[in-house]
Amino acid sequence: MSALVRKEIRLLLPFWCGAMLLAIVPVWLFSNESFNRPMELISMAYGLGVLLLALAPFGQEFSLGTFSIQLAQPASRSRLWWAKLGVVSIALLLVLAAWLISCLVRRESIMAEGPFLRGRDDFFHDAFMTDWLCPLVLLSGGLWTTLLLRQAAAALWFTL
Repeated sequence: MSALVRKEIRLLLPFWCGAMLLAIVPVWLFSNESFNRPMELISMAYGLGVLLLALAPFGQEFSLGTFSIQLAQPASRSRLWWAKLGVVSIALLLVLAAWLISCLVRRESIMAEGPFLRGRDDFFHDAFMTDWLCPLVLLSGGLWTTLLLRQAAAALWFTL
């Protein structure tokens, strides 16, 4: 593993942990009886975690002031880009897998409680149809707005 990849992993690790928490914990916070209404909140928490993870690769570099120093190094810019994009893509795939597994396990626990809860199956169907696109959209939006605005906070609000 190269030093560049290790550096990217160190930069993304706190944001990845936060995204994993926002993908897993909100699914399990609400009881089965009150599970209909907060599903939008659960999806928004997952989206927020993915967005923070997407803003992190370049946002950290800009906020720490190391981006211009990194570009001055004798390394190709495409190598830097692919290292950042590769690490954040793997992190986003892990967050997506955690979200889908958490939703599947939660769905099975709700379905096991009885037939009166079967109406809540619609959310899980919608989540599997739409929320796998969320990381792709937020990754592209987070990366280009961070590069355009050169500030993580402004990129966050612009992407939202």
